[in-house]
Amino acid sequence: MHSIAIMHWCSIKIAANPAVDFFFCLSGFVLSFSYDDRLRTMGPGRFMLKRVIRLYPMIFLATLMALAAAAVAGTWNADRWMQFGLGLLLVPTFATAAVFPLNPPVWSLFFEMAASLGFDIEARRLPLKLAAAGVVTGGLVLDVCILLAGHVGTFGFGGTSFWLGLLRVGYSFGLGVLIHRSGLHLRGPRLPRWILTIVLLVTLALSIESGISDAIVVVIVMPVLVWLGGRALSDPLDRFWEWAGRLSYPLYLVHWPVMIASATLLGGSAVAAFVAIVLAVAVAWLALVLFDEPLRAWLANRARRRRKGEALARQDL
Repeated sequence: MHSIAIMHWCSIKIAANPAVDFFFCLSGFVLSFSYDDRLRTMGPGRFMLKRVIRLYPMIFLATLMALAAAAVAGTWNADRWMQFGLGLLLVPTFATAAVFPLNPPVWSLFFEMAASLGFDIEARRLPLKLAAAGVVTGGLVLDVCILLAGHVGTFGFGGTSFWLGLLRVGYSFGLGVLIHRSGLHLRGPRLPRWILTIVLLVTLALSIESGISDAIVVVIVMPVLVWLGGRALSDPLDRFWEWAGRLSYPLYLVHWPVMIASATLLGGSAVAAFVAIVLAVAVAWLALVLFDEPLRAWLANRARRRRKGEALARQDL
């Protein structure tokens, strides 16, 4: 979808916007699976530090890449420095159509951070039934908003619908958490991962930008795929799924600047778009193994040493 939007190599419009809602729902499920038990002994500051260590290194690197891509594309101006600074701080700007104009996909990471904070607060204090009631209510309101707007694409991306991103992430992320906490992922049919992957890709490829279509896909289809994914059977492609999972986050962040630079240097043909996509995958993998994973390991190790030092200091007192 983004390669077509940036490089204009195809006249077919793909409205794969609900992929973000799948990401939000999956994120809620994974965080609940990973942290529900650990939160009982983990302070709020420690949990959010873990989220910053997990997410921020690639945000930092991708923002630098986006600044370089703007220079290559010849779209440099004085405002870029402000956009660069705000992007590094993960602060949206409302002076442009996209709240993160240097690297527009970052908008979802802003809401992912907000969801992480909400998860930390909700996981400690909110009863399951009350949380479920809130998610259901949010889903109904989100449905109405999508039907009225005729799409979900700009919810959170920018403009007057930016704050609807809170409703969007609140529903999908919250439902992902509930799928795990309710034990729903332990019940129901079990399908191979490759079948669920095909269903996901076909759903996104055939998505049309309409209120009814987006409402059904966002509110029903994507959560069902996360639920079934939690029960998925192993298959011969397990190693590929693991590799793709590691790659997905850095690829999401670096593909936009790579394609912006590629559009300027290579043009807008289908061949150029294919090269740009392959290049984005290669850059994402190098960023993962040479920058993101080593830096996260170093930061996590420093945080552990500091926590142990503080614990020893309290014992001495």
